[in-house]
Amino acid sequence: MRSTMENVVDRLFASLRPSVSLMNRLYASRPSGAPHGAHPALAGLPPAMFLPVSGKRLCILSGDPEGCPRIRRWAQEMGVEFHNASTLEAAVPDDWLIVDVDTLGGITAIVDDLLRFRLCWPGVEVILVSAEFDTDDTSAERLALSDISLRLPVTMSRLEAALPEMVINNLAWQDRLSELHLAAS
Repeated sequence: MRSTMENVVDRLFASLRPSVSLMNRLYASRPSGAPHGAHPALAGLPPAMFLPVSGKRLCILSGDPEGCPRIRRWAQEMGVEFHNASTLEAAVPDDWLIVDVDTLGGITAIVDDLLRFRLCWPGVEVILVSAEFDTDDTSAERLALSDISLRLPVTMSRLEAALPEMVINNLAWQDRLSELHLAAS
């Protein structure tokens, strides 16, 4: 007998398939050698022009109740509803989750919780932020943990430039989980 969660996951994957396929076609049609996510249709447009942020819900997961002040200020200016949380459970059903890795004991302290969160809530777009990162990473290398990783302190221009990659990577993550789910069926 299938659990309610399995039925919800099945419906979620079925509803995501058209969006994921479109994003995959956009990504696949980028010019050879273009950066990850680059597409001629998006060339020259600032991220805010094709990624609406107003009305989104953001959770800042931090061990510091006033964590990520620059991101908090950006969220206020852009009309993004946000709140702080000290546990991953409080992040659902937000659209975005920013995890302040440094205030939570480092990546090794939260890796298991992040892995579980990503499997249970694949549609929540996750950004890891840490001063320990050497550089920003918008590749799809760490999808099991997050959609993108940004080095602290985060500038607003770097955050806005990374948001479209976050969306693309999240759709790729959902597609990957869908393929695993279909293969297991």
